[in-house]
Amino acid sequence: MVDEAQVKDLNAKIGELAVANDASQGLRGRTAGHGPCCDVQKAQALGRDVRRGMIDREHPDLSVGQQCRLLSLSRSSFYYRPAGEAELNLGLMRLIDEQFLETPFYGVRQMARHLCNEGHAVNDKRVRRLMGLMPIYQTPNTSRPAKGHKRYPYLLRGLRVERPNQVLHSGS
Repeated sequence: MVDEAQVKDLNAKIGELAVANDASQGLRGRTAGHGPCCDVQKAQALGRDVRRGMIDREHPDLSVGQQCRLLSLSRSSFYYRPAGEAELNLGLMRLIDEQFLETPFYGVRQMARHLCNEGHAVNDKRVRRLMGLMPIYQTPNTSRPAKGHKRYPYLLRGLRVERPNQVLHSGS
């Protein structure tokens, strides 16, 4: 996925950039294609997780904030840890999964109604979000025709309507 030599090269460039640039001078004002800013653009091309892994908390010369600035990564996204799902939601997902095995035709509203009847205080929005996290929820694909469905040709294609009552419309 990402070449280790490229990551090491970018780490070395970050150190060079920090020494070469003042802490007060930002790299965002420079033009693309000139100077050390090109190396920062290479770092920006990497994914956020890779750039987050490049930051060294014990770097002797660069603070975490300076490293984040050089990698175009906000400090808050460096420190962020996802919370995960609550135990209540995991229990609801287990109940949804069990009910879905019995009644796979239940949609969001029927599933929410079933969970309310079981004594759980949930609404459609919560059930829709939880079912969306699970691989069982399928949205209807109304643009795909059914097998064996006859396709009728459009008979008016290319016909120029020039007078009244030339083409009659039967509703639908």
